[in-house]
Amino acid sequence: MNLNNYSKQVHKANEKWWQDVDTKLPIKRNKGELLALIHSEISECLEGERKDLMDDKLPHRKMQRLNWLTP
Repeated sequence: MNLNNYSKQVHKANEKWWQDVDTKLPIKRNKGELLALIHSEISECLEGERKDLMDDKLPHRKMQRLNWLTP
C-alpha cells in the first residue's frame, strides 16, 4: 500500500470526527473551539512528559507520544 492510499484509508476511518453522526454533514466548528482542542492536547502531552505517564486508553503507550498524534 502506498502513502496516498493509506492516507485515504485513515481519512475514511476518521470521518466521524468531522461529520454529524445523523446527517453526515460536516460539523461547523469555530476557530476558538479548534484552538481550545489544540491547547487541550498540548496540555495533556506536557502532563504526560512531566510525570512520565502512560496513556489511559492505550496503557502500553506513553501519554506524550499519543497526544501529539490525536486530532
